[in-house]
Amino acid sequence: MLVPTLLGGLLYKSSDNSGFDQIFDILSNKGNASYLANLGGLVGGENLAHNDPMDAAGTFLSSLFGDKMGGIIDMVGSMTGVKKSSSSSSLLGVVAPMIMGYLGKKILKEGLSAAGLASFLGGQRNNIAQAMPN
Repeated sequence: MLVPTLLGGLLYKSSDNSGFDQIFDILSNKGNASYLANLGGLVGGENLAHNDPMDAAGTFLSSLFGDKMGGIIDMVGSMTGVKKSSSSSSLLGVVAPMIMGYLGKKILKEGLSAAGLASFLGGQRNNIAQAMPN
């Protein structure tokens, strides 16, 4: 539920060139690829050297959802059964670096530009839509 929500947000944002360029800059940070190598550290809240995934995740989520972040947190809470907004926010803060790590690695490995990433996400539109919560 969290992954498709974040990917859906990215897909939506990919049509806004200036907003997506900012998100692409965050995703293309070489440090993001390391998040996948230390998933236990993410879940445990461990600071990964100088590239703190929780700080990066907060910037990413804020750039992605902007003033709709409160509604996203509420939706996550209602879909997962988590009552406190801080718990919902924490869940997003753990999942976001995983997505950032995956996409960051893809950007680096395939040499994607912002347009290339937008095209990749567009190619996944049906898969993302099918996985979105109702």
